[in-house]
Amino acid sequence: MLFLIYKPPPLHGAALNGAQLMSFYRSKENSFINIGLSGSSSDIGKFRLDKIRVLLTIILEIVRELLSGRHTKIYFSHTIRNSGFYRDLIIISLIKIISPKVRMVYHIHNCSNRIESSSKLVKRFLYSSAKVIYLSDTFYSSSFPSTTKLYTLPNYTEFSIKTRNELSCFSLVCLANFDVFKGINTLLLAFQRLVEVSFRYHLTLVGAEGDISLDELRDYIDSLGIESNVTIYHKISHVEVQRVLLNSSIMILSSEDEAMPMSLIEGCSLGLALISTEKGATREIVNADYNGYIIDGSAESIIEKVLHYKNQPDLLKMHSFNSIRLAKEKFNKLEYFKALNKILDE
Repeated sequence: MLFLIYKPPPLHGAALNGAQLMSFYRSKENSFINIGLSGSSSDIGKFRLDKIRVLLTIILEIVRELLSGRHTKIYFSHTIRNSGFYRDLIIISLIKIISPKVRMVYHIHNCSNRIESSSKLVKRFLYSSAKVIYLSDTFYSSSFPSTTKLYTLPNYTEFSIKTRNELSCFSLVCLANFDVFKGINTLLLAFQRLVEVSFRYHLTLVGAEGDISLDELRDYIDSLGIESNVTIYHKISHVEVQRVLLNSSIMILSSEDEAMPMSLIEGCSLGLALISTEKGATREIVNADYNGYIIDGSAESIIEKVLHYKNQPDLLKMHSFNSIRLAKEKFNKLEYFKALNKILDE
């Protein structure tokens, strides 16, 4: 099988999945090609001339694999957002010209109305007689051709624990790239007001530079006077991310746009209580009054829920326990690959 996947960097849900696919399916029969054009989070969605060179290199690799005649199936980490959709359209057109009988398995890791807005001709060309894997039923589209087989397969996490140690400090964490739409500035405004209530709060930000540079982020934190209560991790390994999460009590994600956030799944698996906006399939990870709270993304809503946990430590413990249980039930790596194997082998 030929796997057309994303590899980190940059680090995001599809790239994490790609790295795991390489580990799980590595064999002489399988080949892997990285179809990512961006070398950093800040590059995603932006046009650069060097991306044309990268795309041509990818196309040559794919042509070489197709001409070998070794592959009857292709797993495609497919994006349906923005310019990535048109890049995929180019690659898929090439596949259908060179190997028209190859069977396609599309795995969609994001959400968009691109499928709904595409013409029937384009949808028939791309998805006729193909398999399409969604992250969640939330993203289901009835506009696929009738010959398309649809599957739901949520993200998973490698992280797993049985219990958590109590922390001496009330530690909050946000695991997200430094982008305005991720709600970083709103979170910092809320945190400033929390620090005014109690100096024992601590916030850790883990992510890569997006449309907010590291210097801009630090300057903003300094202007709020909370620099001694905020730690920033810019480039750390996945193992170090796990350590940070284990030393945190609550994960906050006040994003304006998400699919099924890997950050929340990882926080859930390590027993953090979760506070998040309702975007994409967030409600499948954050169950209100079970392991966290859904908020509207305002500073006031963040403050309200954090103080709720601060004033009810037993509730925080219960939500922590429930997060661990939910992750084992829904976001289990072993069950994920069992389900994926079944889809690929059908």
